[in-house]
Amino acid sequence: MTHTLKPKTLSYILTGILPVILLLTGNWVLAQKLRMQDTETRPVLSQQDALFDFDGDGKTDISIYRYSEGEWWSLNSNGGNSATKFGTQNDYPLADDFTGDGVTDRAFFRFSTGEWFVLRSEDHSYYSFPFGTNNDFPFTGDFDGDGKADPGLFRSLNGPGPSTYYIKLSSGGVRIEQFGSAGDQTYTSDYDGDGKDDLAIYRSQDAEWWIKESSTGIVRVYKFGIEEGSVLAQSDHNLGGGSFSYPIPADYTGDGKTDVAYFTNQGEWYVLRSEDESYYSFPFGTDQDFPLLGDYDGDGRADPGVLRPTNNTWYLLQSTEGFKAVTFGDIDGSTDIPLSAYRTGIL
Repeated sequence: MTHTLKPKTLSYILTGILPVILLLTGNWVLAQKLRMQDTETRPVLSQQDALFDFDGDGKTDISIYRYSEGEWWSLNSNGGNSATKFGTQNDYPLADDFTGDGVTDRAFFRFSTGEWFVLRSEDHSYYSFPFGTNNDFPFTGDFDGDGKADPGLFRSLNGPGPSTYYIKLSSGGVRIEQFGSAGDQTYTSDYDGDGKDDLAIYRSQDAEWWIKESSTGIVRVYKFGIEEGSVLAQSDHNLGGGSFSYPIPADYTGDGKTDVAYFTNQGEWYVLRSEDESYYSFPFGTDQDFPLLGDYDGDGRADPGVLRPTNNTWYLLQSTEGFKAVTFGDIDGSTDIPLSAYRTGIL
């Protein structure tokens, strides 16, 4: 069963020049605790590079960062596993395709020096460069559309005031733009399908997504998630405790655009389709699981997945190849962290 939201659309001017479309999708979705299965079948219209694809076969590889040793471990989808020592326990891992060869490169940001280190997938040589401070949050994305990951920094103030993006473009230059405010989390991705990542933040206290489309300059605001401090977050008698949500945006429908989505600590997934702003939801996981991000079967659609630390098992609901369970890593021992956790802002 699917449900089409009929959001009220308001247009107004922000800072005098920026058109904003406010799409209010309503938190009553969660209050009703509806469970709706998406039974539609859609053709894959486009296929973006898979996240954490260390063997270049177009599929996400199950992978972790063993921070106690500074080691990267991956279970390659084309067979076998690999381990690479690159970094320390104080570094922040950032896996992306910095060189544009279609294979994910291992990289990290060192807070103590504000330096980036990138290990090339082509020949395992590395390069480094200074960019940032120990107060910045590092991220990656392709903001100029050249097929190469751009290093980025999100500088959010502790007090009142705007947040600022700093993006070192691989095509040259540094993009600096204010977007968001104190306390916001960054979730940059390609929400408008133009081949360039868009600036995007999630405001947890209001359960709001603010997305600035690179193709039009329009800022879209979606209310989709569980507000911090809400009645549902504090107590849900039907669920036996408070609820909260993990933002997990990805292209679940295969149209080449990132869909706004979240996973609740009760094991429910909610996806807002980019095509028509309708949503669907389904149960997959438990309150002990963490959501995973990736396209594990390589069909151009993100696959819902969860990691259960108590048994180190990855449970994947692949859109083409179906259910899969794999044991990998030592998550319960607190030495291994799935790379997806860094990408989704859980860490």
